[in-house]
Amino acid sequence: MGFPRFAVALSCLFVVVTMVPVFAGINDTWDWKDGKRNLKVYVNAADANKEFGGKKLKDIVKEAMDNWNSVKGDTGWEFEEGTADSHDIEIKTGGSGGGGAHTTFDNIDKDRRVSKRTVVMDPNFKKGWGFNDDAKKNPVSTMKHELSHTLRLTHQGGTRSKTGKIKDPQGSDTKDDDVTTISADDKNEAKKSSTAPIRKAEAQVGPGKDAHLEVLGFPDELPFIPNTLNATIDIPDNLFTADNTLVFSATEFHSMPEPLNVPAGVERMVKGVHISTDQTPSLSFFDVFVELNIPYEDGLEGEGWLIDINDPKWTPIIEPTLRPFYFDPLQGWLELGNLGSFTLDTVNDVMSLRISPQLLANYAGPGSGQRGLFLSMSGTPVPEPSTLVLFTMGILASARALRRRRH
Repeated sequence: MGFPRFAVALSCLFVVVTMVPVFAGINDTWDWKDGKRNLKVYVNAADANKEFGGKKLKDIVKEAMDNWNSVKGDTGWEFEEGTADSHDIEIKTGGSGGGGAHTTFDNIDKDRRVSKRTVVMDPNFKKGWGFNDDAKKNPVSTMKHELSHTLRLTHQGGTRSKTGKIKDPQGSDTKDDDVTTISADDKNEAKKSSTAPIRKAEAQVGPGKDAHLEVLGFPDELPFIPNTLNATIDIPDNLFTADNTLVFSATEFHSMPEPLNVPAGVERMVKGVHISTDQTPSLSFFDVFVELNIPYEDGLEGEGWLIDINDPKWTPIIEPTLRPFYFDPLQGWLELGNLGSFTLDTVNDVMSLRISPQLLANYAGPGSGQRGLFLSMSGTPVPEPSTLVLFTMGILASARALRRRRH
């Protein structure tokens, strides 16, 4: 794979990395605009009377809100009823991607301040909705879990039917999902999240030395339980020539713009990383590259990693076919192509990328935090069993025909 050559820049990087304490059950990579702790919730009028397990959505939301409000003295957070014109959180129905419900960020600025979030409940969830039914998922418990994400809480280390923590997901097993009590741990973590500053990983760059930055952030909307897992970035020492703020993020709202806008033949994109810089990189005629290492999980380690290419809730990916993509706002996801290279370590489950400064330059400049360079990965989906059988039968038939011709 060929790479362009660029003009020499002789200066280096000076790095000051600021990290704030990380709380296990808190997603402190964002916060509400103006530090809001009294959140207005609006149930979309078109969906308010839709039933989940025989109970109307508006009643499910009210019960979940009341339950959180019953411990507001312990958490520092409070929910109240909003309107179509005045709300922070909207509840509506729609597809969930397999988990029954999810919470999105709708408005977020470059400083990671949020002005709106949306909770989506799937009326066609394949497991079904019900109460005190091990074969179905409890919609009130689910709603309380989704609202926990609006309190800056995140998955911590197990399914809620086992841990008793509302912030933990239920997973694919709906047995014992009737958790309705806000646990002591939920209350403690919510109290911390109500005062925790936004955690940013950023490097102030200028003359000095190489930048090596580790980022601990991970999404809170995943179909599995995340543990802290580091992605790493190395910035070459001749990439920038003046003071600059470089931000490297693996957080949910920076890692996956337009996840459904995928290239032809790609069925699943997985979470990646986001790099933004206010200064356009200085392009050297030497082959200098930004180097990234993105760990992933291939299904052997079990639940708990940032990126899982073998999650049964989603289309599994054939590991050796993994390849990187970057996001172009006009064209959607594009393969890295001749603007970078990558290696895939299937033994240690790490994708290592070398990114051309030209690619980073395409998305640099003032306001780049709103766009920046988004990198993700995908690969060939594992064939459905029926497709695999037909494929195998086709190969056998071709082999038999070839033998007959030879005889």
